[in-house]
Amino acid sequence: MQWPAPLDLYSKTCNSSIVATLGSRSDVTPLEAVADSDRHKILQLLLERPATQKELVAALGMNSGTVSKHMAKLTQAGIVFRERSHAPYELRFRDGVLQLLQANANLLVEQSAAVHEQNLRQQREVNRAGIRQAGGEQGEVG
Repeated sequence: MQWPAPLDLYSKTCNSSIVATLGSRSDVTPLEAVADSDRHKILQLLLERPATQKELVAALGMNSGTVSKHMAKLTQAGIVFRERSHAPYELRFRDGVLQLLQANANLLVEQSAAVHEQNLRQQREVNRAGIRQAGGEQGEVG
């Protein structure tokens, strides 16, 4: 099964001007940046208010190096910024980040539904094969 490209799905779900702005910043796509559950938590905190790295470390219970790595990825994707070193991180586009998180959730739902459908098809095939095999064995016994 082939999945839609994340940016294609994102562009169908979100405002195209936000996609163009966020997508042009680097090779890290916005969906890649929020795909990590820790970065998703960081964005949820930043939706409430800007926060320094120290505040994020305390709120998330992560070490500073881990938060720094996550913030670099979010910054590289153009989702967050800060005016200077040690300043609070802020969301670049509040509405865009909300749309991005929704697009990520939609992608996960679609992927889960596709995997579930594939599992059901495989189970039906296994069941049919078992019925055929059982039918053949009964014919030989009689």
